[in-house]
Amino acid sequence: MLSFRKYISEIFDSKFDAQPFIEGNDSYSYVFVVGRVKGKVFDLPRSPVQLSALIDELMRTGQISDPYKDIQAMAYTVVMEQINSKDIPELGLLTDLDGVYELGFEAREAQIVVPHGGAYRPGPKPKYAIEWDAGSGDDLNIFDATTAAKIINTVVDVAKKLKARINPKAVFFGTTSKANPARGRIYKSLAKRAASTLGGLYYELGSFMRKGFGGSSTIANSVAVWFDKSNPLFAESTQPLAELFEKPYSIRMKERAAANFPNGNYIIYTANTKSGLLEIEIANIGPMLPWEISFRVNDSTDLTQANEPFKILSTVLEAVKDFFVRYASEAGEMPSGFSFSAKDKEPGRSKVYMKLVQKFGTKYGYKLARSSSEGGSTLFVFKLD
Repeated sequence: MLSFRKYISEIFDSKFDAQPFIEGNDSYSYVFVVGRVKGKVFDLPRSPVQLSALIDELMRTGQISDPYKDIQAMAYTVVMEQINSKDIPELGLLTDLDGVYELGFEAREAQIVVPHGGAYRPGPKPKYAIEWDAGSGDDLNIFDATTAAKIINTVVDVAKKLKARINPKAVFFGTTSKANPARGRIYKSLAKRAASTLGGLYYELGSFMRKGFGGSSTIANSVAVWFDKSNPLFAESTQPLAELFEKPYSIRMKERAAANFPNGNYIIYTANTKSGLLEIEIANIGPMLPWEISFRVNDSTDLTQANEPFKILSTVLEAVKDFFVRYASEAGEMPSGFSFSAKDKEPGRSKVYMKLVQKFGTKYGYKLARSSSEGGSTLFVFKLD
C-alpha cells in the first residue's frame, strides 16, 4: 500500500513534458499536451512522428480502436509575460515593475488530426498530429486531483526554467475567480516549495484586478515569489500588499465651496476607517496655483501611525478620482495641476504620496513639474503633461 507521504511526494515531484513554444523579449511560453484514454492520463508528444508511434502502439495493444474518438486531449500553454503598470496599476504603487513577470496558463481542447504536410526526417510519414484552437481558461476540473496537481507542478517547473533563463525580479501567479478553491491551495503549496528551492520570498496577495484587452478580470488566490530581496517594500511584510489589494473605504463628500469648479476653491471628503476618521481636503488658494491634496486620520498627518496605510491611500485615490470627475464635469477640463507637501521627518508619508502620483500621473497625464525643500518640508508640484 502506498504511504501518504510517498503519495504526496509523487504528486509534487511528477510533471508533464513541457517544451518551449514561443520566446521573445518580454514573453515566453511553453506547451504540453495531456492525453486521456479510459481514465488513464499520459503525455501526448507534439511531434507528429512521435505521436504517430504512440498511437500505433495504443492501437496495437488494443487500448484504442479509433484515435480520433478514443483519445481526449488538452493542450496547456504556460506563459510568462513582463507586467507593466497598465496591466496591474496597484502594483505600480509598490515597486518598479521592470523585471516583474506574471505567470499564467490556459487549457485548450485539442484534437487528433491528419497531418497537413511538412518536412519530416527520412522514414515513414506521420499519420497523426495534434491541433488546438482558442483557450478555455485554466480550469482543471476535468481531471482528478492527482493529475491537476501534476499539471500545476508542470507550470511551476516551467517557471523554474524561465527563472534560470531570464532572472526575473519577481513572479506572480494565481487562479481565475471561478476556479475551484482547492486549486488555490495547491498553488500556494507549490509556490512555497519553489520559493524555498530557488531562494525567493513567498507572499500571499489575495485577489487583485488585472486589466487586459477584453476588460478587467479578477486574479484570485494570487501568490508571489519575490527574488529581489533588496526591495524593502516586499521584504518587510506581506501586510501592506494585502491592504493595498482590498477595496477602499466608502467615501462621503462632507462639504465643498458653493460655486462650481473652477471657481469653487475647496472640497472635503470623509471616510470611516479602522484607524479612525479619515478626512481628505482638496483646496486651491489662487487661480494660477495648483490644487493642494492633503489628508489626515484622527487629526494626524502622520500616515505611519495608521494601521492600514495602503487601504487609506486607496481611499484617498477614490476621493481624488471623484474630484477629477466633478471638476471635469463642471469646468469642462481637468485641473491644471496639483501639489502636496511632506515633512522631511516623515519619509513614509512622502513615499506614499509619491506612489499616489505614480498612479495618477500615468492615468491622468500629470508629471512632476518641480520639488523644493524649505522649513523642514518638501513640496511636490504636478502639472498636466
